[in-house]
Amino acid sequence: MNSRKIIKLGHSSYVVSVPKNWVKKNKLSKGDRILVRENGDNELILRKHTAKNRQKDSSRGETS
Repeated sequence: MNSRKIIKLGHSSYVVSVPKNWVKKNKLSKGDRILVRENGDNELILRKHTAKNRQKDSSRGETS
């Protein structure tokens, strides 16, 4: 596990960078979307955004 700084962007947003190796492993590039979910333990779960998980999340009543 590694630590990341929170960066303030504008007046109402914050940004956290993701590791380059994770981006490469998931074949992501600038402008791609990821899904972010908070679990019950105050942890964020990141997933590659695909049509398949978009359908799964919409069946749960979640939006991306």
